[in-house]
Amino acid sequence: MSIEVGDNMVRLSVERKSKSKKVESSISYSQVFSIPVGVDAAKAGAEFEYGVLSITFPKAEVLKPSKIEVK
Repeated sequence: MSIEVGDNMVRLSVERKSKSKKVESSISYSQVFSIPVGVDAAKAGAEFEYGVLSITFPKAEVLKPSKIEVK
């Protein structure tokens, strides 16, 4: 399983291979999801537990407005 984050999107790719005595098979799956503006993709986290994949994105820090002195 691989997860790629960038350009306001998340790409999830999974590949599973199985072998039996006579047959070898491979299954692959890929899905792209868009992520909203305002999240910090660099601090994303993922956890796979009990067959459930959870991906978390913390909110990005909002830039506080600053005052500019007029001369």
